[in-house]
Amino acid sequence: MNEIKRIIDEFGNNQSISLRKLELILYLYDWYSCLKNGVKRTDIEWEYEHGSIKSNLKDVLLRSCLGAQFTIRIYSELSKLGTVSYVELGTSENTAEFDNVLYYLSQKLKHALFNDIVHLVESSYPLNSPTIYKKLNLPLLASEFRETIKPA
Repeated sequence: MNEIKRIIDEFGNNQSISLRKLELILYLYDWYSCLKNGVKRTDIEWEYEHGSIKSNLKDVLLRSCLGAQFTIRIYSELSKLGTVSYVELGTSENTAEFDNVLYYLSQKLKHALFNDIVHLVESSYPLNSPTIYKKLNLPLLASEFRETIKPA
């Protein structure tokens, strides 16, 4: 099953989710996947700009619009992206790893308000590392983070 769809199922409301909330949760999903497995699980390009996380999420979502396997509603305050239909893009190679990260994320965000999610993103190492990066290479930054927390 498509990972983005499963995340929307987990965190959306009746297959409806704001674009910003989806972006933040997918960032956390990629970051935790990199910390746990050293691999980013989406093909989203993450950037940090003017104190905020940015991505090509809209492009990734629109590239995935190939059929009518399932439908979600993505919305934002400024513009309505509308209803998007997707086909299933195949199964994940590492479903157990995906499930572990998704379970961890769902437990961590179970009762979280939007501002709690924003705080969690903003407090992550890529956004708080000593070096400020524009493009976020999450697997490399996860490796760097693991080096900083190793006992001397």
